[in-house]
Amino acid sequence: MSDVEVVIVGIPKAMRDLDPARMAVGLRTGFQAVGDQLVAPAARRIVRPHHWHGRFEQQIHTTVTGSGLNVAAHVGVSSAMVPEARPLTFGWKSGSGRQPPTDAIMAWLTGSGKGAQLLAQGGVGVRRNSGGFITGSRASRVGSGDQAAVRSIAFLIARKIGKSGYSFEPLHTFTKALAEVRGQIGPMLLHYLRGRP
Repeated sequence: MSDVEVVIVGIPKAMRDLDPARMAVGLRTGFQAVGDQLVAPAARRIVRPHHWHGRFEQQIHTTVTGSGLNVAAHVGVSSAMVPEARPLTFGWKSGSGRQPPTDAIMAWLTGSGKGAQLLAQGGVGVRRNSGGFITGSRASRVGSGDQAAVRSIAFLIARKIGKSGYSFEPLHTFTKALAEVRGQIGPMLLHYLRGRP
Protein backbone atom coordinates (compact mmCIF):
# COMPACT_ATOMS: atom_id res chain seq x y z
CA MET A 1 0.00 0.00 0.00
CA SER A 2 1.21 3.52 -0.45
CA ASP A 3 0.95 6.75 1.48
CA VAL A 4 -0.55 9.72 -0.32
CA GLU A 5 -0.57 13.32 0.77
CA VAL A 6 -3.69 15.20 -0.25
CA VAL A 7 -3.33 18.95 -0.75
CA ILE A 8 -6.62 20.82 -0.94
CA VAL A 9 -6.55 24.20 -2.62
CA GLY A 10 -8.47 26.72 -0.52
CA ILE A 11 -7.76 25.13 2.90
CA PRO A 12 -6.19 28.31 4.42
CA LYS A 13 -9.33 30.33 3.59
CA ALA A 14 -11.60 27.54 4.84
CA MET A 15 -9.64 27.42 8.11
CA ARG A 16 -10.11 31.17 8.65
CA ASP A 17 -13.85 30.86 8.06
CA LEU A 18 -14.50 27.75 10.17
CA ASP A 19 -14.38 26.87 13.82
CA PRO A 20 -11.32 24.55 14.29
CA ALA A 21 -13.36 22.03 16.32
CA ARG A 22 -16.02 21.83 13.61
CA MET A 23 -13.32 21.57 10.97
CA ALA A 24 -11.67 18.64 12.80
CA VAL A 25 -14.98 16.76 12.79
CA GLY A 26 -15.48 17.56 9.10
CA LEU A 27 -11.97 16.40 8.25
CA ARG A 28 -12.41 13.09 10.09
CA THR A 29 -15.83 12.50 8.52
CA GLY A 30 -14.50 13.51 5.10
CA PHE A 31 -11.57 11.10 5.25
CA GLN A 32 -13.91 8.28 6.30
CA ALA A 33 -16.20 9.12 3.37
CA VAL A 34 -13.29 9.26 0.91
CA GLY A 35 -12.19 5.80 2.02
CA ASP A 36 -15.66 4.24 2.17
CA GLN A 37 -17.22 5.87 -0.90
CA LEU A 38 -14.29 6.36 -3.28
CA VAL A 39 -11.14 4.32 -2.62
CA ALA A 40 -12.61 1.09 -1.18
CA PRO A 41 -15.20 0.59 -3.98
CA ALA A 42 -12.49 1.23 -6.62
CA ALA A 43 -10.21 -1.34 -4.92
CA ARG A 44 -13.07 -3.87 -4.87
CA ARG A 45 -13.62 -3.41 -8.62
CA ILE A 46 -9.91 -3.97 -9.30
CA VAL A 47 -9.59 -7.13 -7.20
CA ARG A 48 -12.97 -8.75 -8.04
CA PRO A 49 -11.93 -10.55 -11.26
CA HIS A 50 -8.75 -11.91 -9.64
CA HIS A 51 -10.07 -13.32 -6.39
CA TRP A 52 -12.41 -16.24 -6.85
CA HIS A 53 -14.26 -16.44 -3.54
CA GLY A 54 -14.68 -12.72 -2.77
CA ARG A 55 -13.10 -12.71 0.68
CA PHE A 56 -10.51 -10.09 -0.30
CA GLU A 57 -13.06 -7.62 -1.65
CA GLN A 58 -15.44 -8.23 1.28
CA GLN A 59 -12.72 -7.35 3.80
CA ILE A 60 -11.58 -4.03 2.26
CA HIS A 61 -12.31 -1.34 4.83
CA THR A 62 -11.38 2.18 5.90
CA THR A 63 -9.77 3.07 9.22
CA VAL A 64 -9.36 6.72 10.26
CA THR A 65 -6.67 7.48 12.82
CA GLY A 66 -5.46 10.62 14.57
CA SER A 67 -7.28 13.55 16.09
CA GLY A 68 -7.92 17.21 15.45
CA LEU A 69 -6.42 18.31 12.16
CA ASN A 70 -3.85 15.48 12.18
CA VAL A 71 -6.02 12.79 10.68
CA ALA A 72 -5.11 9.93 8.34
CA ALA A 73 -7.29 7.44 6.50
CA HIS A 74 -6.07 3.94 5.69
CA VAL A 75 -7.87 1.72 3.19
CA GLY A 76 -6.82 -1.91 3.28
CA VAL A 77 -7.49 -5.37 4.64
CA SER A 78 -6.35 -7.29 7.69
CA SER A 79 -3.63 -9.72 6.63
CA ALA A 80 -4.87 -12.15 9.30
CA MET A 81 -8.32 -12.23 7.65
CA VAL A 82 -7.03 -12.30 4.06
CA PRO A 83 -3.44 -13.59 3.97
CA GLU A 84 -3.52 -13.73 0.16
CA ALA A 85 -4.14 -9.96 -0.11
CA ARG A 86 -0.46 -9.05 0.15
CA PRO A 87 0.75 -11.45 -2.58
CA LEU A 88 -2.16 -10.46 -4.84
CA THR A 89 -1.40 -6.75 -4.36
CA PHE A 90 2.39 -6.92 -4.62
CA GLY A 91 2.82 -10.05 -6.76
CA TRP A 92 4.27 -13.40 -5.83
CA LYS A 93 6.88 -15.88 -7.01
CA SER A 94 7.60 -19.23 -5.46
CA GLY A 95 11.07 -20.61 -5.67
CA SER A 96 11.45 -22.68 -2.53
CA GLY A 97 10.38 -26.00 -4.08
CA ARG A 98 7.65 -26.40 -1.49
CA GLN A 99 4.24 -27.64 -2.58
CA PRO A 100 1.21 -25.53 -1.74
CA PRO A 101 -1.52 -27.25 0.31
CA THR A 102 -3.61 -29.66 -1.76
CA ASP A 103 -6.79 -28.70 0.14
CA ALA A 104 -6.48 -25.06 -0.93
CA ILE A 105 -6.15 -26.09 -4.59
CA MET A 106 -9.15 -28.43 -4.18
CA ALA A 107 -11.21 -25.51 -2.86
CA TRP A 108 -10.09 -23.43 -5.85
CA LEU A 109 -11.04 -26.22 -8.29
CA THR A 110 -14.49 -26.73 -6.77
CA GLY A 111 -15.27 -23.02 -6.36
CA SER A 112 -17.14 -20.91 -8.86
CA GLY A 113 -14.16 -19.17 -10.45
CA LYS A 114 -11.36 -19.93 -12.87
CA GLY A 115 -10.33 -23.20 -11.19
CA ALA A 116 -13.79 -24.68 -11.70
CA GLN A 117 -13.76 -23.53 -15.34
CA LEU A 118 -10.38 -25.21 -15.89
CA LEU A 119 -11.64 -28.39 -14.26
CA ALA A 120 -14.76 -28.42 -16.44
CA GLN A 121 -12.71 -27.81 -19.60
CA GLY A 122 -9.97 -30.27 -18.69
CA GLY A 123 -7.39 -27.49 -18.86
CA VAL A 124 -5.50 -28.35 -15.70
CA GLY A 125 -2.91 -30.64 -17.27
CA VAL A 126 -4.94 -33.83 -16.66
CA ARG A 127 -5.82 -36.05 -19.59
CA ARG A 128 -9.52 -36.81 -19.96
CA ASN A 129 -11.29 -38.98 -22.47
CA SER A 130 -14.47 -38.03 -24.35
CA GLY A 131 -16.69 -39.37 -21.55
CA GLY A 132 -15.18 -36.96 -19.00
CA PHE A 133 -13.02 -39.56 -17.25
CA ILE A 134 -9.44 -39.25 -16.04
CA THR A 135 -7.21 -41.46 -18.16
CA GLY A 136 -4.80 -43.76 -16.41
CA SER A 137 -5.25 -46.13 -13.49
CA ARG A 138 -8.24 -44.29 -12.02
CA ALA A 139 -11.39 -44.17 -14.15
CA SER A 140 -13.61 -41.77 -12.24
CA ARG A 141 -15.69 -38.93 -13.59
CA VAL A 142 -14.15 -35.51 -13.01
CA GLY A 143 -16.51 -33.10 -11.34
CA SER A 144 -16.76 -31.01 -8.21
CA GLY A 145 -18.73 -33.81 -6.50
CA ASP A 146 -16.03 -36.47 -7.05
CA GLN A 147 -13.65 -35.67 -4.20
CA ALA A 148 -11.12 -38.43 -5.00
CA ALA A 149 -10.71 -37.26 -8.61
CA VAL A 150 -10.53 -33.59 -7.61
CA ARG A 151 -7.99 -34.38 -4.87
CA SER A 152 -5.88 -36.25 -7.43
CA ILE A 153 -5.92 -33.29 -9.81
CA ALA A 154 -5.20 -30.85 -6.96
CA PHE A 155 -2.23 -32.97 -5.87
CA LEU A 156 -0.82 -32.97 -9.44
CA ILE A 157 -1.14 -29.17 -9.62
CA ALA A 158 0.50 -28.76 -6.17
CA ARG A 159 3.36 -31.08 -7.16
CA LYS A 160 3.93 -29.18 -10.43
CA ILE A 161 4.01 -25.85 -8.53
CA GLY A 162 6.50 -27.38 -6.06
CA LYS A 163 8.79 -28.49 -8.90
CA SER A 164 8.49 -25.58 -11.33
CA GLY A 165 7.40 -22.70 -9.12
CA TYR A 166 4.61 -20.31 -9.82
CA SER A 167 4.33 -16.56 -10.09
CA PHE A 168 1.83 -13.86 -10.85
CA GLU A 169 2.12 -10.15 -11.49
CA PRO A 170 1.11 -7.62 -8.82
CA LEU A 171 -2.34 -6.07 -9.04
CA HIS A 172 -1.23 -2.84 -7.29
CA THR A 173 -4.82 -2.79 -5.99
CA PHE A 174 -4.73 0.23 -3.71
CA THR A 175 -2.36 2.34 -5.81
CA LYS A 176 -4.61 1.88 -8.87
CA ALA A 177 -7.75 2.55 -6.82
CA LEU A 178 -6.30 5.80 -5.49
CA ALA A 179 -5.21 6.90 -8.97
CA GLU A 180 -8.71 6.16 -10.27
CA VAL A 181 -10.44 8.45 -7.74
CA ARG A 182 -7.71 11.06 -7.13
CA GLY A 183 -9.64 13.91 -8.78
CA GLN A 184 -12.71 13.31 -6.57
CA ILE A 185 -10.89 13.37 -3.21
CA GLY A 186 -10.40 17.15 -2.86
CA PRO A 187 -14.02 18.12 -3.66
CA MET A 188 -15.38 15.46 -1.30
CA LEU A 189 -13.14 16.62 1.56
CA LEU A 190 -14.09 20.27 0.97
CA HIS A 191 -17.76 19.25 1.06
CA TYR A 192 -17.32 17.77 4.55
CA LEU A 193 -15.04 20.59 5.75
CA ARG A 194 -17.83 23.06 5.00
CA GLY A 195 -19.96 21.15 7.47
CA ARG A 196 -22.26 19.44 4.99
CA PRO A 197 -23.40 15.88 5.75
